[in-house]
Amino acid sequence: MSLEISKNLEQIKASDPELREGAYLRFLELFSDEENQLTIEKKHLILEELCSDNYLFYGIEEGISDCTVGRSFSLLILSLLVAYDKKNELEVERIVTPLLKYIDRESDFRGKDDRLGWVHSLAHLGDLLSFMAEHDRISKETIELISVKVILKIISLQDFLLNYGEDKRLAIGLFYALEKCGNNKAIMETLLRGVKLDYPFKKNSENIVRCLYIQLMTESENKNLVDAIKGLL
Repeated sequence: MSLEISKNLEQIKASDPELREGAYLRFLELFSDEENQLTIEKKHLILEELCSDNYLFYGIEEGISDCTVGRSFSLLILSLLVAYDKKNELEVERIVTPLLKYIDRESDFRGKDDRLGWVHSLAHLGDLLSFMAEHDRISKETIELISVKVILKIISLQDFLLNYGEDKRLAIGLFYALEKCGNNKAIMETLLRGVKLDYPFKKNSENIVRCLYIQLMTESENKNLVDAIKGLL
C-alpha cells in the first residue's frame, strides 16, 4: 500500500474533523478517477485494512470515545469503495462478516459532537447498505441479513433518539435493500416489530418507516412494496 493511502487511512481516525474530511475527499478523488484507477488488488488491500481491528473495530471496546470517528469513517470509505466499483470487480462479500460483527458491537451513536464534528456512525451505516444493495456481486440473501441486523440494532436503541438525519439515510439504505429484495418477509416483519413497540421506544423505527415510505413513493415503481410500507404507518 502506498505511503499516501496509508496516510489518508490514518487521518480518517483523526479527532480533527478537517483532517478526516480532507482524507475523505482524497479517497473520493482516488476512487472516482477513471483515468488513474487503482488495481483491484490495491482496492482489496484497502478493504481488508478498513475491516480490521485498526479501523472498523478501532477502540470499539471503549464505547463512547474519540476512537468512534475512526470506525464511523471506515464505514464511509468502504461506501466509496463499493460505490465506485463500476466494473463489479470488488469482492463485496468480504465486508459482510466484519460488518455484521461491527453492528453487534458498536455502542456509540452520536450524530454531531462539539469537538469532534460529525461522528454519524448510523448515517454512514445507511450509506454503506445503500451501495452494497446496488452492487451486482452481493446476493439478495446477504442484503436481507444485513438489513434485518440494522433494523434490530435500531430497535435496541430504546434510550437514544435519531435526531441528525440518521433516520433518512438508514431509510435510503433500506430502500435500496427492498428494491433489490422485493417485498421481503424478514425485512418487513422486523420493521413491523419496531413500529409495534410502545412510545417512546417505537419513535426511531417509526421515523425510519416514514422516511422509507416517502422514498418509495417518489422513487419506486413497485406499488405492492409502497403499499406494504404504508401499511406499517
